[in-house]
Amino acid sequence: MNLFSLKSDFLQYIEIEKGRSALTVRNYEHYLTRFLDFVKVESPTDITESMMREYRVYLNRHPARAMKKGQAQETLDKKTQNYHLSALRAFLKYMRRQGVQSYDPERIELAKTQQRELDLISEKELENLMSSPDITTIAGLRDKAILELFFSTGLRVSELCSLDRDTDLKTGEISVRGKGGKIRVVFVSGAAAISVKKYLEQRVDIDEAMFIDHSPRAHARMVKEESIRLTPRSVERIVTKYAVIAGIAKKCTPHVIRHCLVGTTRIFLPNSITRTRELFSKNEKTRVNSYDFKNKKFINVFTTRKEKHITSNLLEIHADGRKIECTPYHRFFKVGTDNFVEGVEAQNIKEGDYLFGIKPHQGNFSKKNIRPKNFWRLIGYIVGDGTVSLARRGVILTDKDKKHIEYYAKLVENILKYKPTQTISTYSKSFCLNIYNLPFVKEMLAMGVGVPSKERIIPGALFNASKEEIIDFITGFYDAEGNSGKIKMFSASKHLLKDVQVLLLKLSIDSVLIERERTVILPSKNKKEIRHTIYILHVTQKESKVVFKKIIKTLKNNLIIEDTQRTDYKIPTQFLFKKNYSKFLECKGFSFYLEQKHNIKSLKRYQSICTTDVILEKIIDTMKVFNMEKSIVDEFFTALVMAKDIKFLKVASIKKIKAKSIEVYDFTIDKTSNFITDGFISHNSFATDLLYNGADLRTVQMMLGHASIATTQIYTNVTNKFLRDQFEKFHSKREKK
Repeated sequence: MNLFSLKSDFLQYIEIEKGRSALTVRNYEHYLTRFLDFVKVESPTDITESMMREYRVYLNRHPARAMKKGQAQETLDKKTQNYHLSALRAFLKYMRRQGVQSYDPERIELAKTQQRELDLISEKELENLMSSPDITTIAGLRDKAILELFFSTGLRVSELCSLDRDTDLKTGEISVRGKGGKIRVVFVSGAAAISVKKYLEQRVDIDEAMFIDHSPRAHARMVKEESIRLTPRSVERIVTKYAVIAGIAKKCTPHVIRHCLVGTTRIFLPNSITRTRELFSKNEKTRVNSYDFKNKKFINVFTTRKEKHITSNLLEIHADGRKIECTPYHRFFKVGTDNFVEGVEAQNIKEGDYLFGIKPHQGNFSKKNIRPKNFWRLIGYIVGDGTVSLARRGVILTDKDKKHIEYYAKLVENILKYKPTQTISTYSKSFCLNIYNLPFVKEMLAMGVGVPSKERIIPGALFNASKEEIIDFITGFYDAEGNSGKIKMFSASKHLLKDVQVLLLKLSIDSVLIERERTVILPSKNKKEIRHTIYILHVTQKESKVVFKKIIKTLKNNLIIEDTQRTDYKIPTQFLFKKNYSKFLECKGFSFYLEQKHNIKSLKRYQSICTTDVILEKIIDTMKVFNMEKSIVDEFFTALVMAKDIKFLKVASIKKIKAKSIEVYDFTIDKTSNFITDGFISHNSFATDLLYNGADLRTVQMMLGHASIATTQIYTNVTNKFLRDQFEKFHSKREKK
């Protein structure tokens, strides 16, 4: 059989056996015909490697479309080239299944494509778009109905064009047959249903299509009893037309928003801490800690929505010793140039900005111990400096201090009812504790303790443990990786120290995470040097040092509580002083009173540097003495009250992180629209906020059951009831405006 007859058989096969649509069959025929016309061979065995290479070059240089005179010639984009290659690969696989020898389809690699750039439209732009059609004409009524229905349901253009006029919209939902012949239910907003009804009431034709062509040329076709149903290309032109009228410069099509937090981000719950991916696995009504800006206090609120997405672009923000990883679109609260709370995307944050974080505070904990006494202290020591080996069926601990090994040997004996062996290391001047207990080894591996040092994190169960158990874990970890003297902990794992950092926050202990490059000389004959990154968690604030030494009964000696850092927190009130400085100058005796009464010699300096709660209290007291305007006093007082709970984190650096693919998570928070993430106060994610303000059209489409592989990955946990509730909440808000 020659290639041309095999092509015909293949097209019949995908149409009948595979059930592909007529459009798909037509496209495959186009792609394969282009290939056969290029290679100019008839026998399947004549297809060679050199032909394939030349064909790839041919596709890469092939004109995309006919260009007008003077325009630069465009070539086929990588995505279109891949359509050709996918069709060819499917054809070659078909021949192989039929026993026909030809070119190996596995040797065809698809071209790498760039990540799609997406445009967003604002709520105002959306409203402008919807109000653009002239509804005094039949075409305008149609276009208004198309826009409302298109953006309320998330229908594909082809699905919208296939709707018939007898479709019942009264129930608020319709069934559509989408990509791959799959049927799904989409919801219709009240505004869309009304627009469609008004349009259909003005129709006098008998065409069965819901949306038809109303141009003069369509009348001639209607006379010939031809269908005048709108085509997908016509609808795309309609959308583009009204986007121009609305003044929207961006490409106006349904689109997707990137989401927010990486899976290891720590979320503060009422009585515990969880990681983002674990919070995602819980039901929507999960309580999280949040800051109520209106009443200036922390409260517990519900998550009401969640999403997941794959991305390769992340940012790591480092601010006053705290680090958080998120997408460029994740939003934070920051001090603006003229206000005290301002939502800002991560990609727009700059070094020197002040973000809102939480101060160390005594959090709530689980009331019951989940494991035997001292169990978590042993785990902390193992996480810090232990080796878990299934091959050796043991857990091996090493320490240069023999007293530490003897102490933990007794713990092991009490907890496991097993006596470990003690040896001396042959590689270094260290003592070893060998726990050859297979059930314990398997338990450590199940808890994730057996991973390499750089990948270690705190076992998830500890986040739900009691205060006593959390203190035990940190004590054990400090025994292994802590410092004598200044209170510091060391690790090759950044995320492990971030875990410890958020636990310390709940214990009223503040700390800073530092990254250092260092050189280590291995204890071998050739004294090999290696460079690696080490992370240091340093307790620097005096009050935190006092608390740490009081509750963490470590085996390390001589913990120092020298006053190396001021105990008060900085408050970035510069914008308040710039805005009101002239008022202070106009108030005679104000500066003199401040200097004499409170030893504050200059207010001018606070236009460029931070104040503290102590200084701010004195300035507010003076403002009241001099009867300054109540509005000004209230602004400064708000800053002072807010600072009692909030730590203003000065951004030190922002790094771009490239990853092959990583899951990121997105949550909607009820009432306050914020939650605590890695010690930062995070806003509702960018996607969520836009959804509720009318711009996240692509996310609406995905919520309504988009059939592409990306959407099924993102919305695997969303129920129909949830979709209906969110849909009604979103559109009822928009219709009230």
